[in-house]
Amino acid sequence: MDSKFALIGTVALAAAISTGAGCATKAEKGCGGACACAKACSCADEEGFVSIFNGRDLTGWEWRGEQTSYYAKDGLLLCHQEGKFGGGNLWTKKEYENFILRFEFKLPAEANNGLSIRCPPGGHAAYQGMEIQMLDDRAPYYWDKLKLKPYQYHGSIYGVVAAAKKPGFSGPDAPAKGTYLKPEGEWNCEEVRAVGNRITVILNGVTIVDEDVSKFALDGSNTADHRQHPGLHNLSGRIGWCGHGYDVQWRNIRVKDLPPSPARLDGCWAFKFPSGGSGWLGFNV
Repeated sequence: MDSKFALIGTVALAAAISTGAGCATKAEKGCGGACACAKACSCADEEGFVSIFNGRDLTGWEWRGEQTSYYAKDGLLLCHQEGKFGGGNLWTKKEYENFILRFEFKLPAEANNGLSIRCPPGGHAAYQGMEIQMLDDRAPYYWDKLKLKPYQYHGSIYGVVAAAKKPGFSGPDAPAKGTYLKPEGEWNCEEVRAVGNRITVILNGVTIVDEDVSKFALDGSNTADHRQHPGLHNLSGRIGWCGHGYDVQWRNIRVKDLPPSPARLDGCWAFKFPSGGSGWLGFNV
């Protein structure tokens, strides 16, 4: 096939990503660095984004485990669980491949939750999928008592990639001083991009994770926790919130689907358009 087709998939995917450049782009242009430009904590173009939480009920979501922990109230998604480390998970019914997810959240003191992406139905959020940690980094309970590892703090790909912190802090309380989370009681905004093998996490206008996860071996030999994380290599899966017995609030949860990634087929790279066109279009390598 003509090698000129090589550009088509790349251009289509790049164009889709550029329209959802996220809070980091606006922050670089003087947006305040904290997603403060708009009431809905949305600094970037919202074209193509679709709400996946209607603010009234859990339409489009389904339970796994404790079925009273998550509920809608006053436009918010709430997680309320009795007892630490109890409760269950809440999953989208739809599966997502390449996407940009944006949401706002509020964490009380010592709160712990998680965002799982590309997880298969019934799979473990952090291993059969990928879990983006949601944690109150400021709490002494975590950095002093539990002495968490860097890959366990907010925004990290749990067990695999540690989220960036503000530079210049040292000592046992460095995770608390260096966090990009807003003070307790304030709304944070977060954007998570899954584009092929690259996972990006933007917290309050700052990119704290930007990693090609394909480099991590299936046997766990080069992951931070030295455990197997087969979900790093998933091409698609569900999005879910992972309850750990703490109260957490979300609002303005929305997703933008991006075109599928190029796929390796019979000696060619191929790109499948999501709708229309003539199916697969590829080029020789």
